[in-house]
Amino acid sequence: MEESGAEFANFDVHPKDRLSPTTKAGLYSTLQILLIITTNAALIALMGDRRVATIVIGFQSFCLVLAFFFTVLCVARRKWGRLFDVLLHAYLISILLMTLISFFAVIFIPLIMIQSYRTLSLGQSAAYLLLAATYACSLAYQFWQKQPVENMLDYMQHHFK
Repeated sequence: MEESGAEFANFDVHPKDRLSPTTKAGLYSTLQILLIITTNAALIALMGDRRVATIVIGFQSFCLVLAFFFTVLCVARRKWGRLFDVLLHAYLISILLMTLISFFAVIFIPLIMIQSYRTLSLGQSAAYLLLAATYACSLAYQFWQKQPVENMLDYMQHHFK
């Protein structure tokens, strides 16, 4: 039995076009939440009570709360007055803040390693390098998710209740 090309014409959709902008933004913010939880846990495990780690964890926790509220907004698909606009812009600011935090961590973590190279074991050095690589990936992720989230404002204004 021979299949015609017309039957498969509907399957010519790229995977990135299958998700709605709301679903994409919700997935991006969920990934952001998981990334923040992972890096916060790693910072607590590796650096403990250092002041710099505490400050970074505080800023990341603030970004985590904003990402959570934005995820709830994307799942609920409701405007709640002008709150959707405020939450979207707050989440965009948290993306900027996470970009700055990630850039700082990519620079700071190797400096900690250099400062204490005589006391670090091979396992600790590998953990610090893995954390620095995670922050480098986080830095790239912030640039990657910025544009789709920025495009959400028009979509929210026209498609949310």
